[in-house]
Amino acid sequence: MPFASQSPRRRVLSASLALGLAAVAGLAPLAVKADDKFPSRPITLVVPFPPGGSVDIMARQYSEPLSKVLGVPIVVENRAGAGGSVGALYVARAKPDGYTLVVSSQSSHLANPLTQPKVAYDPVKDFENIAILGRQPNALVVHSSLPFKTFAEFVAYAKKNPGKLNYGSGGVGSMGQLNVEMFKAATGAFTTHIPYRGGTPL
Repeated sequence: MPFASQSPRRRVLSASLALGLAAVAGLAPLAVKADDKFPSRPITLVVPFPPGGSVDIMARQYSEPLSKVLGVPIVVENRAGAGGSVGALYVARAKPDGYTLVVSSQSSHLANPLTQPKVAYDPVKDFENIAILGRQPNALVVHSSLPFKTFAEFVAYAKKNPGKLNYGSGGVGSMGQLNVEMFKAATGAFTTHIPYRGGTPL
């Protein structure tokens, strides 16, 4: 896979740590005739996660003003699955004419290619980064009925009660899962991963 030959620094810089907008590679050198007007038809903005999640909400917030600027409809299309890989692959295989974009994320363009050897797209070569749309923090939230109120108490409980706590994430290989697995490795605590198909079901 060509991606494997890229330097780690280039991988991280190209597969942005923020939510970004990307088009299929080849758009920049695409030859456009003088009498061609771009865009001349609707643009599809693919969200590689379920409706209602943070990436979907952000895409829809940008679609209306972007449509006004470009003068054509922006159609938001959700293609969820595999931590964003399904939607990203769909765009990677689309015609590189600028009419199919994807709202990428840490999962689809950084974590998945590094942790899933069967990802069938190259996040660097198959896409052209356009813009960073926003940044998204992570938070640890627990049910109020659980017998701890501080982070230190949570860690102590998880270490003393292995297997009693579950945690959910937006999918296998998602940044949510990777963050918790890093926490487990650092603290020695144990929690069971329950993957969901995106943040909305979670």
